[in-house]
Amino acid sequence: MYAPEHPGTSPGDPRAIDEVRTFWELMLVYERADPRARPLSARVAVGASYGGMVAADLAATFPRLFSRLVLLAPAGLWRDEAPIPVVEMVVRAAGAAAEVPVRAPRGPGCPGDHGAACRPGADSPQRSRSRHGTSGASTKFAWPIADHGLGRRHAPGRRSNACRLGRQDALVPVAYAAEFGRSIAGSQVEIIDDCGHVMQTDQPEAVWTVVSKFLSA
Repeated sequence: MYAPEHPGTSPGDPRAIDEVRTFWELMLVYERADPRARPLSARVAVGASYGGMVAADLAATFPRLFSRLVLLAPAGLWRDEAPIPVVEMVVRAAGAAAEVPVRAPRGPGCPGDHGAACRPGADSPQRSRSRHGTSGASTKFAWPIADHGLGRRHAPGRRSNACRLGRQDALVPVAYAAEFGRSIAGSQVEIIDDCGHVMQTDQPEAVWTVVSKFLSA
């Protein structure tokens, strides 16, 4: 497994993101970080949320870089009728509001937990600076609209693609399942019930099952 760090999120190097001025430079950073020692058949990219956007765009920009692509609740596309609340996410990440819901309520009058949320809490000054810096490094390329023409750049038939979304996702609406299915040719799209945005922690067994099934096929 190889997990490159996003520029600006590495401990002790928060200003690295300043050298990455465009989204296409970000693509080059990740492409150059990929170790070519692995055979193509073993190169599987997995990305969640913003990481899903980066992985999908990286695969579209360099079609021969990966053999398979797994996206979990990814950003990267935009529909005016189903906006992704990027602005709200940025504002709350800066501590201007109490929480960012990542799971939609189950319905009026429904008992039980309405879902996880990202809460600033009582961070130490150091943790708070680190969190804000990490948020700024990622939202630099996600704000105001996290769509860099992904749907126009994916070539059909180059790799196997899987996209998984949670039905109760409050950040990436479930309507994007069909959008990813149309925009990324050959995608296997699946919606996981009773699941919010952070799929791998909200429904770990269900996510592991569908992802493992896709990779072993």
